[in-house]
Amino acid sequence: MNTELGQTLPYVDCVTRHSWSGVATVVTLAVAIAASAWSARTARQLAGTERFVALSGSGISSIVAFAVVLQGVATLVVDPCMR
Repeated sequence: MNTELGQTLPYVDCVTRHSWSGVATVVTLAVAIAASAWSARTARQLAGTERFVALSGSGISSIVAFAVVLQGVATLVVDPCMR
């Protein structure tokens, strides 16, 4: 979702001079971090294959959070009106 918003919101950011791309990045990052923390916390109560799946979900959410951070940095560095 953040990738799609990152493609469309710069036009809105340029016209309104507000950083809606930044807001979308922060919200998406919060969701990814919450999902990672929830999976890691749930994994403590599980065993075997269920624990592996929960820890895998936590790892994937962490990777997604890192990707969102990289995209967020790009929205802060590049002026939205440069397109």
